[in-house]
Amino acid sequence: MYEKLNLDNQLTQVVIVHPNIKWGRNRDTLSTPQLRVAEAVALMDTLKGKVVATTVESLKIEDKKTFFGKGKTGELCNLMNKLKQKHQVTAVFLNTTQLQANQRQTLQKLWSLPVYDRYGIVLQIFKRHARTQEAKIQVELASLKYLRSQLSFTVEAYDLDRGHLGRAGESGQEIGRRALEYKYRQLSRKLKDIRQKRATVRLKRQRNEIPTVAVLGYTNAGKTTLIKALTGEKSMIPKDKLFATLDTTVYSGQLISGFQILYIDTIGFISDLPHDLLESFSATLEDVINADLLLHIRDISHPETEKQKASVLNVLRDLYLPRTALENMIEVHNKIDLIEDYQSNLSTDDHNAVAVSATKKENFELLSQNIENGLMKTTGKQFYKLQIPNGGQQLSWLYREANVSDLVPSKNGKSLIVKCIMSNGVYRKFCSKFGQ
Repeated sequence: MYEKLNLDNQLTQVVIVHPNIKWGRNRDTLSTPQLRVAEAVALMDTLKGKVVATTVESLKIEDKKTFFGKGKTGELCNLMNKLKQKHQVTAVFLNTTQLQANQRQTLQKLWSLPVYDRYGIVLQIFKRHARTQEAKIQVELASLKYLRSQLSFTVEAYDLDRGHLGRAGESGQEIGRRALEYKYRQLSRKLKDIRQKRATVRLKRQRNEIPTVAVLGYTNAGKTTLIKALTGEKSMIPKDKLFATLDTTVYSGQLISGFQILYIDTIGFISDLPHDLLESFSATLEDVINADLLLHIRDISHPETEKQKASVLNVLRDLYLPRTALENMIEVHNKIDLIEDYQSNLSTDDHNAVAVSATKKENFELLSQNIENGLMKTTGKQFYKLQIPNGGQQLSWLYREANVSDLVPSKNGKSLIVKCIMSNGVYRKFCSKFGQ
C-alpha cells in the first residue's frame, strides 16, 4: 500500500511560489523576497530540478485551508494554467516551512500538480547526501515524522512491513499511522545504539584530553573548506552546494603552538528548518553540544549574511546549549576575498570576529591563536615549560598524557626543556609521579 517518498520524477519542471508576509510578527525583516526566492532556486539546483518560473505573492495571514485565501488562490489557479500551457510543469515548490495536510490537499486539487514545502525539499536533499548508517537512519526518522503529519492525504509514504499490524475495524489511515509509529520505534532504537557508541568515543577523547572544536554555520558558508585548510586533510572535497556535508566527521589538527585538537565538521543549517527535522538529527548535533569550543563560520560576502547568522543562532538556542558555550563561541567571517572594503561593512557586533579567506588561507595565524586562547579558557588547560631528565620516563608520560609542542635539549645535554599544554589535574598527576 505504501511506497517510498520519491520526488525524482516530479521535480524536473518546477514552479516556485514564495509567500511574502508583509505584515505582522511573521514578517521577515532580515531578507527580501528576491533573496528568499534565490535560496529556493539553489535548493532546487541541488536536487537538479529545473525552475521554469518563480512568483512572489503577498500574504497578510496564512489561510487554514487554502494557505493564500480565496482571492489569491483564484489568481494562482489562473497563473498555473498558463504556466502548464507554456511549460511541462511537474510540481510546485511553495517556499514555506511546512504545509498542513489539508492545505496541501486543497492546493494539489486546485492546481492539479504535486505541491512541496521546504521540509519536503530539504528532506529529499538530505536523503541524497546521507552516506553513513547514522545519517540514513536520521533521515528516515525525519521522513517518518513528515509523513505522519501528512498521513490523512499523502500518497507518498514508506515501504513498511505492516501486515501483522492490522486490526478488525481499523481504517487504512489508522493502520498506516500505527505502521509509521512501529517503524519509528525500530529506527529510534537503532539510533540509540549509535548515540551510545558516539558517547563512548567522546569519553575516550575526554580521557585522552584531546580538545574538540565544532565547526558550524549556515549551509555553504565554507566550513569544509576551512577545516581542510586548517588541517591539510587531502581527503576532504569541498562542494559548492547546499547541505554538501550531512554526516558529522572528525579531523585532527594542530595549532601554531603544536596544540593537538580535533575539528568536527557538522551539518549546515538553513532558515525555516522545522523542529522535527532538527530533532531527528539529535545524535549528530550532540557533537556540537559536547564540543569544547564552537566556531561559527559565516559567508560574510553573502547578501543575507545577517539573516543567516540569526538562523544559526536560533538553531543553537533550540539545542539548549550552555550559556558559556555561546559566550565563548568564535565567529569567523569567511570569504573576505570576495568583498571590497570589508572593514567599512562591519556592524557593531562584528568587530570581535576573525576575518579569513579559507581558499587563500588569509589570517590563519590569527584564527589559530584565537582558537588556542578559546580552548585554554573552556578546558582549563595551561602552558607549561618543564625541565626533565634526558632518557627518563617523564617524556613518554608527557607525550601520552599531555600535548607536547616543543622539545629542546639543555646546554649540558643531561636534561630536556619541554613545552607542553595540559590541565591542572594532569600537572598534579605529573608532580605526584615524578616530583615538582
